[in-house]
Amino acid sequence: MIQFLPARRWREAASLIIAARNAESVSNGLNSADYSVLLMQRGNTASFAKSHHVFPGGLLDASDSQGSWVNNFSRILGTMGAASTVEKLKSTGCSNENRAPPTFVRSRSDQKDAEPFGVPAEIAFKICSLRETFEESGILLARRVDDADFRNRISDGRSNARANTASVVELSDADRQYWAKEVRADASKFLTMCQELGCAPDVWSIHLWSTWLTPSNAPKRFDTPFFLTVLPSVPELLVNDAEHQDVTWLRASDAETRIGGGDVKVGT
Repeated sequence: MIQFLPARRWREAASLIIAARNAESVSNGLNSADYSVLLMQRGNTASFAKSHHVFPGGLLDASDSQGSWVNNFSRILGTMGAASTVEKLKSTGCSNENRAPPTFVRSRSDQKDAEPFGVPAEIAFKICSLRETFEESGILLARRVDDADFRNRISDGRSNARANTASVVELSDADRQYWAKEVRADASKFLTMCQELGCAPDVWSIHLWSTWLTPSNAPKRFDTPFFLTVLPSVPELLVNDAEHQDVTWLRASDAETRIGGGDVKVGT
């Protein structure tokens, strides 16, 4: 008789696919797309997807969903009260639409260690992907709270509460190194950093691409929304060498050849 082992419980995570327009595309003003995607190669001693190339991302932390984020977002949204801020945040994604994946709408009451989400679940996963991206690459995708033009656009509906390209907050190498170290040691420092720098994670410019659930027979299981964002140019990186042995900006035009030929092994 065939016996089936019980499915392992998954852990929640988030990942971000970053497509950056190449310099020659910008200078030539081409209409045809010419983008590179950021891939990070995990070390050969990693516990999951060793030596594989992955997109920036990692586990959801309780701090990604804490209610204090509402105050942070209200500063750029110009909203009064938590309820109005949350409603504005919901309009940045698909949580109000029929196509919202179970990851964003399911109850977590069966998880003994689960904390109530202080922000919409989709926003928490977006924050997670942006935090992990900063930790691993030094790229801070955020909006300044004093960006009056952006606030006006999302307030009057011109952008439908979404943005076409992401906003990169430029920091000195010293500041990036300091904050990346702080956030890697304590995920809640991501909120502290945003408060001190006067910015909010750019949840308006990252869009759900897909959600993947690791098969039940895998040694480790993850339920992971993959978000996608576009940058107008390739940003400077500050890589965490302790976690990744290589970082590659892979041209979309080269991806099929290199992945298909086994030169680049993409892990999920």
